[in-house]
Amino acid sequence: MTTSTTNTNFDTAFATYLNIVKEISLNFHKEEGFKCAPDTIETTNGRKYIKLIKQTSGTGRSVYGFVNKTNGDIHFASSWSAPAKGARGNIFNPDNGRGCSGPYGIKYKRGGLF
Repeated sequence: MTTSTTNTNFDTAFATYLNIVKEISLNFHKEEGFKCAPDTIETTNGRKYIKLIKQTSGTGRSVYGFVNKTNGDIHFASSWSAPAKGARGNIFNPDNGRGCSGPYGIKYKRGGLF
């Protein structure tokens, strides 16, 4: 597989995952009946990770999670600038990472299960 093919596959899988995260957030917002604007998801591109940032309708911002650009692993945020060790999912899995993602961010890992 060439580098451009790999980049295309990653870009496609990441775009799918980003749409899933936005859908989860929007559905949660509708189900709970919030009157404010739904949260938005922004991304910032680092050397090794793409950081997903959740922006609330006010001024609140928090890290939703991180995606490893080399292998597609999805990580819980350890801090604003660092992912936690141990992947919670992967954008190349059959569910495209839906199983490890919730309305507030990447799910905690408890005893190896989600």
